[in-house]
Amino acid sequence: MWRRMACYRASFVPICVVLVAFLVAGAFVFRFSSVTTATAAPCGGRCPGASGPSARAPDPVKPSGESIDALIPYLMERARAGLLDAVAQRMVAEELARRGDGERLAALFGELERCIPGSYLVALDYACGLSILKDPAAEAWYRRALERRPNDSIAAIAEYSQWLLERGRPADALRVLSLQEPGRRFRGLHFYRAVALEMLGQRAAAEDHYRAYLDFNRAFPAPAALRTPGGVAAGVRYDDAPGVLDTCSDARLKLSQMVYCEARGESSGGQAAVAWTARNRVFVYNPSPGCNKQPASGTYCERYLTVLQSGEFCTGTSHNSDTDATADCVFYGWIPDPVAQRCALGPLLEGTWCDGACKYGSETGGFSTGGYFFYSTTGSCASTHPSGCGVSRGKVCGNGGYDHCFYSVQ
Repeated sequence: MWRRMACYRASFVPICVVLVAFLVAGAFVFRFSSVTTATAAPCGGRCPGASGPSARAPDPVKPSGESIDALIPYLMERARAGLLDAVAQRMVAEELARRGDGERLAALFGELERCIPGSYLVALDYACGLSILKDPAAEAWYRRALERRPNDSIAAIAEYSQWLLERGRPADALRVLSLQEPGRRFRGLHFYRAVALEMLGQRAAAEDHYRAYLDFNRAFPAPAALRTPGGVAAGVRYDDAPGVLDTCSDARLKLSQMVYCEARGESSGGQAAVAWTARNRVFVYNPSPGCNKQPASGTYCERYLTVLQSGEFCTGTSHNSDTDATADCVFYGWIPDPVAQRCALGPLLEGTWCDGACKYGSETGGFSTGGYFFYSTTGSCASTHPSGCGVSRGKVCGNGGYDHCFYSVQ
C-alpha cells in the first residue's frame, strides 16, 4: 500500500491560481535566482542517455513492490529518457528524508533537475524532502515550485503555507495564501487562513474561516501539526483522528486516492477528467457488448465505493491537496467533465472545460459521452480502449508526456 504522504497538507479545492509576479513585504521576497540545484551545472538541454522522440527506447519498467533502493535507479533511468513517475518520486523523496539520507536525496533530485529542467514536481518533491530533513533550503525550492507552475500550483501553496505556519510565520503564510482567494471552489484555503489569523490574534476572522472549512474537513482532515485551540473549539477534525466520519466522506477520500494514484502529475483538468471517469461509472450504464458495467446498488456514496474498490482503478492510501480538491469538486459537480464538456447541472460559469467552474453544483448524474475508460500513453490514442470497449475521445487537458486517452460508451 502506498503510504500517506508525510508532506500532505490540509487540502483544498483547485482551479487556476493567479500568481502575483512577486510578493514584496519587508524581507519576504521571492528570489528564485538564489536557488541552487543539487548537482553540478546542467547538462545543456538533453540529458546524457536520453533518446529523441523518434527513436525512444522502451520506457523503463517500474520494479514491483516499494523498495526505495530499487525505485531510485528506476527514477534516474526515467529521467534520462525525459520522463517522471510522480507517485514513486514523491514516495522516494519522503523515505530518503525519513532515513536522514540527504546525500542520496540531493543526488537523485540533482539528476531529475538536470535531465528535466523546470519541472514543477521535481521542485515541489525536493522541497518536501528537505522539509522533512528540517533543511531551511526547502523554502527556496517551494518558491521555485510556485514560479514553475504559476497557474496550477495549489499543492505548492498548501505545502509552503504549512511550512511557514509551522515556523511561526503567519503573516508570510497569508501572503502566500493571497495568491488564491477562498470560496466554494477553494474551501481548504479557509483552514490555512484561519490558523494564520488565529496566530495573529484575529480570533473573530479566524472563526469565520474555520466555519467555512468544516464540510470539506469531514472528508479531508487537517494536519495535526497545525492543531490550535481555536481549531479544536470550532470542531476541526485532524489527521491523527481514527477512521472516517461517514460513507460520503469515505467516498470523497477514496476518489482522491484514486486520482493521486492515476494522475498525480497531470494538470488540474487532467485530474478532473480522471475523477469524472469514476463519477460516470457511478451514474452511467454501459450497454456495450462484452463491456457491460452497470452501476452498483445502494446510495450514490455506496456506489462510489463499489466503483473505486472494483480493482479497475489504481488505488492506494496517498493523496494530497490537489487530488483532494479535485475529488471534492467532481463529487459535488462544481467543475465540468472535460471529456463530455458538460456540467452536472446548468452552464459553465467561467473559464474553460479544463479549468472552469460550473454555475451550479449537483451530486448526482454522469455522462455517457464523458470518460468511462482511460489509459496513459505518450503516443496517440487508439480508436478503441485496449479492452475493446468505448469510443475514443482523445486526450484532454494534457500537459505533455504521459497524458490519458479517454473513451466513452457512446
